[in-house]
Amino acid sequence: MSQPSPMLDSTLPREIAMLPKVKVLQVDSNLLGPRLAADLFKGPLSESLEELDLTGNVLEEVPESVGSLSKLVLLFPSQLQLLEFIPKAPSRRLSSLETQDLGLL
Repeated sequence: MSQPSPMLDSTLPREIAMLPKVKVLQVDSNLLGPRLAADLFKGPLSESLEELDLTGNVLEEVPESVGSLSKLVLLFPSQLQLLEFIPKAPSRRLSSLETQDLGLL
């Protein structure tokens, strides 16, 4: 079975945003990218998600809706340089955010 080309637009279903009790979303090594849906991290998910693992994907940017993740404390970006694309969130949000560098550039 061949792996999908990283040039394909691979994303997560928008319905993920409607999951109310997900605390950890581990979507590492799925060749997601180059972009995720802009509203992916809104809805009930934004009030519960604490950890987001995007390592091993081909993302070019993080959607602005990641700023809606009020309980997010750990973020594993797909590439360290994506950290500069994390949207500015209001000071009350993402105040406990930690990022993890797994050395996967």
